[in-house]
Amino acid sequence: MKVHRQHQPIYLSTQKLRLSFSSYLKSDFIKFAAVGVIGTLLNLVIMAAMVEVFTVSHLYASAIATEISIIHNFLLNNYWTFGARNHNGSLLRRFVHFNTLSLGTLVVNVYVSLFFADAGTHYLLAQSSGILSAFAINYLVNNYLIFSNEEGGAKQERAGKTRLDIPA
Repeated sequence: MKVHRQHQPIYLSTQKLRLSFSSYLKSDFIKFAAVGVIGTLLNLVIMAAMVEVFTVSHLYASAIATEISIIHNFLLNNYWTFGARNHNGSLLRRFVHFNTLSLGTLVVNVYVSLFFADAGTHYLLAQSSGILSAFAINYLVNNYLIFSNEEGGAKQERAGKTRLDIPA
């Protein structure tokens, strides 16, 4: 089949777009978001079980579900999302910093969740709102501080690894 000359730029643009999209899907931001989605689902399942099955109060269930998802998210982010980096500091140090940041955003999460729940929003939707409210802060701090490179930046990685950075 003969390709008309006028269609070649569209084909080349589509090919470039596919390559760019493929690189983007491998980016740390997408991986971080995927870990967050999995952690959110874990958080909501634990919260629902605690509230519905074990009749734990919304406040305690939210805090416990969030801490369990924090541990889960640290492990996936350390070994998968940011695993290609030459990390600054020990695993324990990164975990303490990650948990401290996450506990700080836990406060945001719980209060946003309680705010919406007190306003009559279903507790799982309220919890989802709390989780989403902390996402941007978590990504920025994790990307540029906690999982930064030994040289102090998020852009360099081990030899042979490439990644797409979201511009600052």
